[in-house]
Amino acid sequence: MVQSRHDTAVVVLSYNGKSLHQDFFPQLLEESKGLYDVVLVDNASTDDTAAYVQEHFPDVHLVSIDINKGFANGYYLGLQQIQAKYYVLLSADFEITPGWFKPLHEKMEAHEDLGAIQPKIKYYRDKSMFEYAGAGGGFIDQWGYLFCRGRIFFTLEKMNINSMIR
Repeated sequence: MVQSRHDTAVVVLSYNGKSLHQDFFPQLLEESKGLYDVVLVDNASTDDTAAYVQEHFPDVHLVSIDINKGFANGYYLGLQQIQAKYYVLLSADFEITPGWFKPLHEKMEAHEDLGAIQPKIKYYRDKSMFEYAGAGGGFIDQWGYLFCRGRIFFTLEKMNINSMIR
């Protein structure tokens, strides 16, 4: 069982993600100081992801899953082994930006009626666009179903000052 030292655990699910962690963990850990714990849930990787992360990023907590039964099940099994007030589920291929965490945390602390919160996510290949992976981001309807305002077939919504403020 991983007991978060802070009230938030940033949980990264990974399957053979060593190269992603080489690229993205340094910034994630730099931003974490005094704010959140980083937990890697290794979803039965067949490469040396877990050993690599333990060696190069000793501040990352490790949860190992023996059998990979997919993305949702990996998070389900991993989160059962982590104790925290808040959980940030962060994909292994996400690049965070400076100051990303504080506004989310402040919003959750200020509004006890919130059950979930999501930042706006920039498209990795073109930072002037929003990312809507699988067209399942952007909005949640009254029944909890995700829908996407910004992706229409093969186009993505461009960022502008009005889309950044809500």
